[in-house]
Amino acid sequence: MMKGIPGTEHISYHKKISLYQVRKKINGNFVSMGYGRTLIEALVKRDWCVANNWQPYPRTTKTNEKHIQLIGNHYKVMKRIKGKYKTYGSFDTLGEAVKYRDFIVKKGWSTNYKYKNPMRNIYRNMRNSRWYISKQINGELMSFGSFIDLGECKKERDLLEKLNWDLELLCEYGGVL
Repeated sequence: MMKGIPGTEHISYHKKISLYQVRKKINGNFVSMGYGRTLIEALVKRDWCVANNWQPYPRTTKTNEKHIQLIGNHYKVMKRIKGKYKTYGSFDTLGEAVKYRDFIVKKGWSTNYKYKNPMRNIYRNMRNSRWYISKQINGELMSFGSFIDLGECKKERDLLEKLNWDLELLCEYGGVL
């Protein structure tokens, strides 16, 4: 328990590495269950460990690609800078993460350059596994259709961009709504 903070059993803070550690005493030894960058993250991991009979929290999965890790269900482009990891982007597929990583490496890890995210204005609903196009226009979130196939969704989004998000032109052009 962190001194003076109720509800933080099995959590300690390590100044040297700036992380909160979830740990449990098992057979007389402390066993690390995971780390969190914030107290909230550590509490979530601790609660997961408790719910899973004190199994260690699943670590990030390393990919064979340098500077890319699978965290949860997203591929993150990350680089260690002065002992801490900086995240440069999060992507649904490894291919998209690799493209972005290659782009940003060519630019010297600078984020001052424009990168056209291949998933811009496309969102996935995990409940029904459909892809959606949406964009904020004049302060209102507009929906431009749903698709089963990601490729079709990207084609429609690209067409909408060429037509400057004009629905009347899209209908004349033969786009799907």
